[in-house]
Amino acid sequence: MFALASVTIGPISQSQTLGTYFGTQKLISFEGASDSFDVTCDVLPGGPVNLSTGTVYQEIGTPTFQPPGGRFVLSAFACPGTGSARIEFFDTDNNGNKTNSKWVDIDSNGNLTASTTSGGESGIVESFPVKDFVTGQTFTWYRLYVSFDYSLDPALASKTYIMLGNSAPPTPSYSVWFDGVQFEQSSFAKQTRPTVYEPKKKIVSPNTSLDMTGRKSYSEW
Repeated sequence: MFALASVTIGPISQSQTLGTYFGTQKLISFEGASDSFDVTCDVLPGGPVNLSTGTVYQEIGTPTFQPPGGRFVLSAFACPGTGSARIEFFDTDNNGNKTNSKWVDIDSNGNLTASTTSGGESGIVESFPVKDFVTGQTFTWYRLYVSFDYSLDPALASKTYIMLGNSAPPTPSYSVWFDGVQFEQSSFAKQTRPTVYEPKKKIVSPNTSLDMTGRKSYSEW
């Protein structure tokens, strides 16, 4: 009679050699009964390294970015609270180190800082106040975006990710919130802003001209 179990552990040191390791462990109870079991450990390539605390990330399949690539737009609703919040796209080499990064960061006063965007831009689509009925505080939510041209270069990068981050100082009492993350490939030439957020299917207007308000294009509706 035997049993088989599988677990995932990590992260482990980047210096650990990749491969499969074998061993046998023996368990002995206080009463003297004993048993042994075999252990097989596969050390696999891990995710990105040297990320700041307070970040979450999601890997994106690299076939999305095969040459010739294209224009991409990352957007999300973010509330920086009393700190600052960041949305970011980046790729990594075989060791998990960043080789390319496109991001936009917003602080509690609504001030933006951003990376260079390689043909795109970054900014705020909209903002609105939301009151926390538990604490009574009112914070502003922003829909941030960063657009950029990108094509995966296998000689430099092997994995691609999007990331949400708390970019405030790593001390207590700096909370940030995110919602409505959207990553899209441009639907028309020279698109720099995101289309409207919709958690399900949506129709994007092919009309790229500005609407009657003059603030956004019909494709953003």
